[in-house]
Amino acid sequence: MLVAIFLSVMKLFFFLFCALTAVFVATPAQASSSGAGAGVCPAPGFSTLERQVRQEMSQNRAGAAIKALEAYRSAALRLTRPEFAQYNYIYAGALRRGKKFYEAVECYRLAYLFMPEGRDKEMALLDRADVYAGMGFYPEAISVYRIFLSAYGKSDIAWRAHLGLADMLFKTADYSGALQNYEKAGGGASALFGKAEALAACGRPGEAYALFTSLAARYPGYMERSGLARYGMGEACRLLRRTD
Repeated sequence: MLVAIFLSVMKLFFFLFCALTAVFVATPAQASSSGAGAGVCPAPGFSTLERQVRQEMSQNRAGAAIKALEAYRSAALRLTRPEFAQYNYIYAGALRRGKKFYEAVECYRLAYLFMPEGRDKEMALLDRADVYAGMGFYPEAISVYRIFLSAYGKSDIAWRAHLGLADMLFKTADYSGALQNYEKAGGGASALFGKAEALAACGRPGEAYALFTSLAARYPGYMERSGLARYGMGEACRLLRRTD
């Protein structure tokens, strides 16, 4: 009960933070996607900033990257819409690396809103969902993963959204929904072990145990690293009244 109240309070603070952030976050000049509008001076040095940030990030200096991006905030007002989207996208990445997750999801939101259609727009939405998932905001993550699949269900990275959605549904005890999405999440170890765990949770221990056994031989290292996978296999075994 106390945990539920605490999570509700944390979410309230998060949404208040987003509302306040939206007031102060820069928005781009009313410019066309091909360049600055009439009477608007283009922002100087954006390509230089991009190079600087990427260099800082490559050297694991997220703090320095964040400072450079923060110092550029006023200049970002004069960026074109695609540049402003890219500014927020790289800003979100730096914030995420620096574990400033609340600010990161807001920058990913702005990046998605202003990004032209293409892979970067898809990634901004998917990354936002992943950050929500990492924060433990499962309903928000589920919502964004579903938005992604509705908009980009035929994308070649849709499997990642299915995998993320499946993980979130499993954590919220929607095991049937999790199973459906694991089956659409490709043939990687994470998806296959997730499918086995979901099968067990759905009351299908025979199928779960058979899949776990096959995967244990195929991915022995994964079984050693994943306590959840070992637990899932043991639970399937218990349900079948079998021993190793």
